[in-house]
Amino acid sequence: MPTRRLLAAAALLLLAACRDSTGSDPGLVGTWTLRTVAGHTLPWIDLALEDDTAWVTAGSYTFRADSSYTFTYDYRYRRSGVVSVEHFEDVGRYRATGDSLQLSDWWDYGARRTGRSLVVYGRDNDWVYRR
Repeated sequence: MPTRRLLAAAALLLLAACRDSTGSDPGLVGTWTLRTVAGHTLPWIDLALEDDTAWVTAGSYTFRADSSYTFTYDYRYRRSGVVSVEHFEDVGRYRATGDSLQLSDWWDYGARRTGRSLVVYGRDNDWVYRR
């Protein structure tokens, strides 16, 4: 009889964990996907002039255990009525101290991680990534 209760309790805990949208802390290593910039969902207008507009349409950070990372983002441009899409990719090194990160590539940024959210700051706006 106690075994059945134990199995039932374990099943309930497993079911509850599966329903949790935040889940457990995934750690830093892995891919983080850009969700918002300056509190706005994508695509986000990065630049808007009379005849030119630039939108951030996607982005990601992929952190590796060797303290390196790859950063990508996609832009859609409209220049004098002509639309184009560009993909950028860069690599860098990171230093993690608790939930704080120092990201270094051609520019230095700071970041903070809380569970499944990563906020990269040090640009004009906060860029929020999720796992």
